[in-house]
Amino acid sequence: MRKKMLTSCFLHGFLVFLCFMKMSSPAKGQFCGKRLTAGRWTSYGNCNGTKLKYLRTNLKALAKAEELKKLRAAGLCGVMYLENCFFVKVKGAGSTDQNAADRLCNESGASLGDIYSLKQFEDLAEYARNLLTSIYFRSHKSAGFKTGMTYDSQNGTIYLSDGKKAPFSRWKALYKMPPPSSRKKYITMVVHKAEKKSRDGFDVRNFTMENHGPLCQLPAYGSLN
Repeated sequence: MRKKMLTSCFLHGFLVFLCFMKMSSPAKGQFCGKRLTAGRWTSYGNCNGTKLKYLRTNLKALAKAEELKKLRAAGLCGVMYLENCFFVKVKGAGSTDQNAADRLCNESGASLGDIYSLKQFEDLAEYARNLLTSIYFRSHKSAGFKTGMTYDSQNGTIYLSDGKKAPFSRWKALYKMPPPSSRKKYITMVVHKAEKKSRDGFDVRNFTMENHGPLCQLPAYGSLN
């Protein structure tokens, strides 16, 4: 009887162990465990903290998704690029000089935005165009949005807001570049109505020249990065 009970307990424990191993064996490449191979128990996967790392990664991904959802709902993430959210504030023609543009971004916890690539520029232009109604374009040929970038007319170079050389530039169609003596230095993103979008691009304005609003950027995930 005792032998039978011991055998039963052993089998029960063995089955519980197998169930535990099965439950802790998710998709291929995740977690680790042991399995019976040719009559011997062998390890599989990476057992050096993989379970904890996997759980942390998933929790962080969920937190990031929730943070991004909040920013988009608040209108603070029209375009996502390099883990930064970009958005424009449309304030009306001739209502925003460089000081006002900077202040408007700061009110949302953001700073004036930079443009790093053609893909980002095209996404931003399309996003901004969709915010401007067809009624707006009946009385305006284009809309300009202040950026954080500057132009050095002495060497013909565009700089990002952190002082580094910009990796991308696109001047608006038929734009006449400022002469080396020009005091204009602030890059504006100019957006046209859909049928004229091939004309979209940059121009350069001075500090007080007013635009339609700012292009702003802020980290998409804040302290979650």
